[in-house]
This record gives sequence, C-alpha cells and structure tokens, in this order.
Amino acid sequence: MMCLYNAKVPIMNNRLHTTLNSALKADVGNLCIVEHNGYFTNVEFNENMVKYDHQYESNQHTSPLFAKYLLSVKNIIKKTGLRSTMEIGCGNGYFVDILNKHDIDAFGCDPSYKGNSNKILQQKFNRESLITTDLIILRHVLEHIKDPLIFLNSIKDSVSNLDASIYIEVPSLDWIINNNAFYDFTYEHVNYFDIESLSGFFSSIGESGYLFGGQYIYVIAKVSSLIDSFKDRVSCRNIDKKSESLRTIGNNLNLAINKINELDAPIYLWGAAGKGVIFNTLIESNHSLKKKLFGVIDINQNKIGKYIPKTGKKIFSSDEIYNANVIVMNDNYIQEVKAIVNPTIRVFSISDFI
Repeated sequence: MMCLYNAKVPIMNNRLHTTLNSALKADVGNLCIVEHNGYFTNVEFNENMVKYDHQYESNQHTSPLFAKYLLSVKNIIKKTGLRSTMEIGCGNGYFVDILNKHDIDAFGCDPSYKGNSNKILQQKFNRESLITTDLIILRHVLEHIKDPLIFLNSIKDSVSNLDASIYIEVPSLDWIINNNAFYDFTYEHVNYFDIESLSGFFSSIGESGYLFGGQYIYVIAKVSSLIDSFKDRVSCRNIDKKSESLRTIGNNLNLAINKINELDAPIYLWGAAGKGVIFNTLIESNHSLKKKLFGVIDINQNKIGKYIPKTGKKIFSSDEIYNANVIVMNDNYIQEVKAIVNPTIRVFSISDFI
C-alpha cells in the first residue's frame, strides 16, 4: 500500500520535557497516510508507543479565543436538550466544568487528568463500565483511536439508555488539505476525517457542522444508529481528489523553508503543541533555518521553561521575547498574538509562507 504522505515525527507531540536531554531523546515514529474505508489513517501507527499520563499537556483554554470556542460547543450541547453527559477523554476536565456550571450534569474520564473532582475518573474509558447519561461526548478523541468503529461499538455496548446520543468532534481533513497544513499530520492522530466520512459511522445524523474557523468538524447522532461493520458504510465521494491532494501536500515544506529563511534571526514559532512541534521537527534538517530558529512561544504557563520533543527547542513566554520575528502556527490566533506581544516583535502567520 503506497503512502500518500509520509514523514518522521515525535510520537507524543504534547508531552512536556523538563530537560533538554530528555526532549532530544524523545521517541519518533513514521507517518504513512493511506485511504481506509472512506477516511485516512496512518498505517505505521503503533498504539503501544502512545502514552497519555500526567506529562501530557494539551490544554488550550488559557487562550480567550479557544475559551470562546468551548462556549460555542457548550451551546450546541445545550441546544440538544440533553441534561446529563459523559465526556470520554476529557483532559483536565475544563469542559466538564463548563457544562456543570450551565445546568448540565456532566461527568468525564481521562488518564491524564490531574484534578480531584468527584465527577471525573483518572482512567481510560473502561469498556466494562455502564454509561447512564443522555449524551456521550468525544471531543478530539476518535482521531487518536486505531480502530474507531470497534471503539464506538464498545461505547454503544456500554450505554444503558437506548435513546442516548453521541457528540463527536475531530480535526477537519478538508481544512488540512485546503490550507496545505502538512504540519497537522501527527503521530498521535492516527485517523483523519471529513464530515462525510465521520457521518458514515452512523445510519443517520441528527446534526453536523464546522467549528473553530473550519478547523474542527462535529456530528451528533443516536448511539443506536451506529453501524456494525464497514460493509454498512456509504461510499464516500471525492476520495480520489483528496488522495491526490495528500500526495502533493508535503511539497509545501520546502516552499515554507525557503520563504522563512528570508527572515532575519531570531525567529520563534508561536504554539508548542501539534502544529508547532511537528513543523519544528520537519524543518530541523535545514541547517540555515535551524540556526535562526531560537525557540517556541506559548500562552500556556504549564509549558513555559520546558522543551518540545525531538528538536529540544525551549518554550518561552511572550514576555521574554523582544526584537524578533514570530510565526504563529495557527492563523486563528494571529490577532490575539498581535495584541499581547512586545511592539518590537514582527508577527507573521504560517500561511504567509505556504
């Protein structure tokens, strides 16, 4: 099976490293993206290499823009009229807290959870558990699961409420393709969906749409409408067109490197998460740019002073940076960044170079 897109990247791009030596020794894995049953997947993915624990840090709610997006998701869930939820893979429980503050009886589970809420379990979803809530929430979980249909059916088997619904949200493959965002392919994300392929797991969909400037997609469906096997999936359109786009998306790397190299040092990337870590890794082989790239900036205080995997670049607060060029790895945050950085900083978007 031929790879449509391939690269070598850190296995855990959201794992923080307290020392440079630890970061440089971070495990790497291969990406080999292929089409599979109407969606796209990394056939080199090894789930035994992926570990979600207390060192995993993917929280973004410290950004006002991201917090606003979370409130938009809350509004979607409130609109369903369902009043009890279980969020599988709830991270630090921030969204669970939001729902509880808005008259929804919300629960969660996540092995990386660090708090002490009696409504959140510090564990993976237990397939033997009984889910009694009206709604199951999967926000940015399904893209991490090697066998999504098996996983979804295990949830279906755990649900006691035959009328329960499920809300699923994942990154949008269409956004990645349309924005030539090759740096959005990560090892943690084994699967990539568009709305059509995500909807294909169900015989009928109650609602679907786009969020966060089109970067995310969601569907809401009855758990009972989940299909049993891939043979029941409806054939997806535009697979060949998307496959061809993935074959050429990596060509944008050299274009970006050449354009960024025209900037003077020092250069910093804004965003010590998926996009920033992966892009940092991919440009590491260019010695000229490597010398100009001094580090990464992030708004999450839990990341400041630590190091990103593989390249070992240090994570800084924006308060520490002056007289530099900063490239924001997510266009959504460009205005937010411009509003808080020192006036001596020149701010660019990654889309300026691709």
